Amino acid sequence: MPWTDRPHWSCSGFNEWRGRLAKTIGIDLKKMEGYAIIRDNNGFYESDPAALKWPPTDDPIFILLRHSDCDGEISTAECEKLLPRLEEMLALMPRDQCWEIFDGKESEKFVGLLKVAIDKKKPVEFG
Repeated sequence: MPWTDRPHWSCSGFNEWRGRLAKTIGIDLKKMEGYAIIRDNNGFYESDPAALKWPPTDDPIFILLRHSDCDGEISTAECEKLLPRLEEMLALMPRDQCWEIFDGKESEKFVGLLKVAIDKKKPVEFG
């Protein structure tokens, strides 16, 4: 897939997008394990021990929501499960300024990337 056809988010931008996506199913990512952070007495950030645990679920969107923003991969089998659920959820996202300026185009690219990964039987790699 050509570089220009791939989604381009910063790590924080990718997290913000996933946060807006999670809101469509009533989840506040900033309160979830792996996202919730606090500052310690020395000014360093650490995981919040009061963060909410992830619910047991078969919902494929959690493949994306719980995935690292900067490393690892989503397997072809996971892409096959994730794609229809992601498309369903993207249809529910508000078509606001964030969507018009950035989310819409990058979401389409991410969906395209999943389709290419499925077609070529390759994982989606983060890095």
